[in-house]
Amino acid sequence: RKTSQGAKKFKPLTFFEAQMYKFQHCGISKKLFVMEGEEDKPSSNVFAGAWSKMEKLNRLKRIKTVRLQLERGEWAGVDLICTRNKRDTINFLIQ
Repeated sequence: RKTSQGAKKFKPLTFFEAQMYKFQHCGISKKLFVMEGEEDKPSSNVFAGAWSKMEKLNRLKRIKTVRLQLERGEWAGVDLICTRNKRDTINFLIQ
């Protein structure tokens, strides 16, 4: 499937978009999405189950696309917090 800008939509991203729509309309007043890691320095767990270099590259593209969509506010009412690693995530959650 193609978007208006011509970029290909991957099936897992479409599934994620459906989940975000449900999250957006779930009735919780303050929604927060925490995204851990950096696409430019991926950890090995991002690639679990990915065998080919192309599959790994596509995963990174999907992660970056989701991050950009959240940063642009494509899901109204859902705030984004980006952390670099597990420790940063824990520190954010316990503050």
